[in-house]
Amino acid sequence: MSQGQIKTWAMYASLENADHICTDISAWMTELNLSRHIFSLELLAREALNNAIIHGSQMDPAKKIYAELLCDENILQLKVRDEGTGFNWRGTLQKDMVADNKEDGRGLKLYQLYADQVEFNEIGNQVILTRSIND
Repeated sequence: MSQGQIKTWAMYASLENADHICTDISAWMTELNLSRHIFSLELLAREALNNAIIHGSQMDPAKKIYAELLCDENILQLKVRDEGTGFNWRGTLQKDMVADNKEDGRGLKLYQLYADQVEFNEIGNQVILTRSIND
């Protein structure tokens, strides 16, 4: 794999479009000979995209979601952004945020389990998930 390959998406906020992006990510990962990372990355992507569509865009099909996947020799870095107002990620992360039986907040737990680094922009409408690909 050559260094620093980037793929980007900009689509209207719909769950169907999230499916298209995840399918595209899986195909691209296969092309890059990174099939062993498909499950983890697709799980992260689907959760981030669903959050952007459901919570950030309020299921408004007039709003867009944006995704970018960087693949280099050491990491996979997924950025997902929506056109919403964001959320208080600092407050959410400071709480004992996720009880196993709770519906909300499970995405943040998945991020922590499957990404090596989780970052949000200032207003909370973009998440950056970084995963090492060195086994």
